[in-house]
Amino acid sequence: NKLESSYNKIACNIFHSKYKNTKEIIDALKSIDIDDNDFKKSFSIYSKKATSGNDAKIVKFLLVNIERHLSGGICDEQIATIEHILPSSLNNEKVHKLGNYILLEKKYNQELKDKKFEEKISIYNKSSFKLPRYIADNFKTWDTKSIDQYQNFLAKQALALWKIQ
Repeated sequence: NKLESSYNKIACNIFHSKYKNTKEIIDALKSIDIDDNDFKKSFSIYSKKATSGNDAKIVKFLLVNIERHLSGGICDEQIATIEHILPSSLNNEKVHKLGNYILLEKKYNQELKDKKFEEKISIYNKSSFKLPRYIADNFKTWDTKSIDQYQNFLAKQALALWKIQ
């Protein structure tokens, strides 16, 4: 989309040292900064198949940074894996929405596999990460409505994290 190509152009300019200082970079970013509501709306429908490759890296990047934002900068990326709350094996359009993913320690993620949501909550509460505990504290069931609500929460966090002042 247009926004992605604008950010890509700025990234290329940074790579090729076309800006003299940080202020020029920030000014370039501000020139394409979108309205807060438009950002949240776009983020709230974001979807990637996070099973492998670049899509998984993008999802992990987003979740790690939101996790760091929530925890004051703490998130051990080396032990963090992407957990599909609604199992990826289900044939459901919402399975690949960002709102269906959390970070979870590898040891816990392996334990969960395709367990039901109600069985996952106790494991989420053991996590050192904030996002799984947020899910356990705020949702009693996991369905498409829950995915959308959680994704809206992530959108608000992303806006607070990446807003250009």
